[in-house]
Amino acid sequence: MRRPQDEHRSFGVPTVRTDLPYKIWRSVADYQNYGDEPEAVDLMYPATAAEIGISENDFQLLRDRDTVRRLFESIGMTFKQGKFNAIYNKAKEICDSKDDRVSVRSFLQAQQVFQGVE
Repeated sequence: MRRPQDEHRSFGVPTVRTDLPYKIWRSVADYQNYGDEPEAVDLMYPATAAEIGISENDFQLLRDRDTVRRLFESIGMTFKQGKFNAIYNKAKEICDSKDDRVSVRSFLQAQQVFQGVE
């Protein structure tokens, strides 16, 4: 049982060390948890994109209008100019973009909004 004078005292070292600098190149011998470890469910049931080397950060990266259009056209999706601009503007609202860039994730969410309207 803790005593009243121990209220602000820390006991031991936390599991996730935010006080240590993050190493870009880590070794398998580095057992330190920096807080960027995947959850157990992600290891057991990885997303389809993760199986081909695409991380969640790739979906969150902000990209310009032309890049987003090329990405979606490269997977076979076609948009009329007005429809693409409407989806893109909705994606800017979703990700609260200050400049003219959106993430792939927000573009997918905006596309789902427009599919629900039709």
